[in-house]
Amino acid sequence: MATAWRSALRFREPWPLHHPHYRCYYQLPLVMLCWLIIILASFLVEGTGVEGRVSSKGCLQGERDALLHYKAAIRDPSDRLSSWQEAQGDDCCSWTGVVCYNVTERAAYNDFEGSQIPPLVGSLHELRYLDLSYSNSSGPIPPHLGNLTDLRYLDLSWSDVNGIIPPHLGNLTNLRYLDLRGNFNLYFPKDGDSLDRLSGLSSLIYLDIWQWLHILQLRSNMFNGNIDPQLGYLGDLQIIDFANNKLSGLIPHSFGNFSTMISTLVEPLPSFGFDEMAILETMPVSSGSESITLDTKGSQLTYSSILYLVKSIDLSNNELTNEIPEELGYLAGLQTLNLSRNYFKGKILDSIGGMSSLETLDLSFNNLSGVIPQGVSQLNALNHLNLSYNNLSGNIPYGNQL
Repeated sequence: MATAWRSALRFREPWPLHHPHYRCYYQLPLVMLCWLIIILASFLVEGTGVEGRVSSKGCLQGERDALLHYKAAIRDPSDRLSSWQEAQGDDCCSWTGVVCYNVTERAAYNDFEGSQIPPLVGSLHELRYLDLSYSNSSGPIPPHLGNLTDLRYLDLSWSDVNGIIPPHLGNLTNLRYLDLRGNFNLYFPKDGDSLDRLSGLSSLIYLDIWQWLHILQLRSNMFNGNIDPQLGYLGDLQIIDFANNKLSGLIPHSFGNFSTMISTLVEPLPSFGFDEMAILETMPVSSGSESITLDTKGSQLTYSSILYLVKSIDLSNNELTNEIPEELGYLAGLQTLNLSRNYFKGKILDSIGGMSSLETLDLSFNNLSGVIPQGVSQLNALNHLNLSYNNLSGNIPYGNQL
């Protein structure tokens, strides 16, 4: 009877690592092969004669061959992989750094530096976990990764991969975690074909491409719970649209950190993005042909060639509570702020006069009280103001726009 095993390839005496990225201090000539774990999950067969497997051994023949090809594709000046031999019947579980465990999940961790990702990694068809983060791979993502259809976890963050994201990644229908952050020469093709293929990632739960994110639209869904304060540290965000959900709690104070909304300067956005991928949507705008529809100035407006000029926050029609944070007043470049149809209370923020670019302000249908601050009259760009259905009192301030 076959017993389920997992084999793990790792150095039993690992070189010194440091937190948090587990990079090596030990330098190798031309390449730093600092930490290599590939968990291959095989079936240990008792007896002999199962086709495709090494009899009485823990390795699948195909996986053993793939590891040998992998060894040939990378540089190992210190000969750490000398026990990896092509001798007939040699079991990879006995190789230096290989340990077999009695578990069924297959996984891989791999951190090597200075070499491209060998295409032969795509031969490990039953791989479930592949971590190539911080590897300085300095090459394209091999299309052969699309062959790893059992893959659940793929981390290529800060690995210096570059070029076009291959459409073959759309074959990874079991993928639950994809991290591509920190690869600043990685981009999506303009033809859109690769983006359509990526829609096949139907099991994806975690996606991290945040350093590229300029437009985040999650409107008209059923999202609930609090807004994550970490969102405020995505400094390049310029359009946030969470309208028509069931979000609750506070607006994070970190929303005052959006650097593109603080500045009144404008620059065109770079030409990359996902196309309607799950709940996340980012849009390229550099070509001038793309468009987006936003609720602003009291109606729906479609922006296309001037989209890079638009800076907007729309949290309307949710269940947000408490006071509006003063930090929003720091966003001098923000043009549209729609917080209507929530449960905000307290006064309108005193710092609102600093939002010098504001064209649309909608705070209607809340529980705001007190007087309208004089700063509202200083908003010279303002052309749409809706403060109806609140508990405001006192005089309406007089100014150029009121």
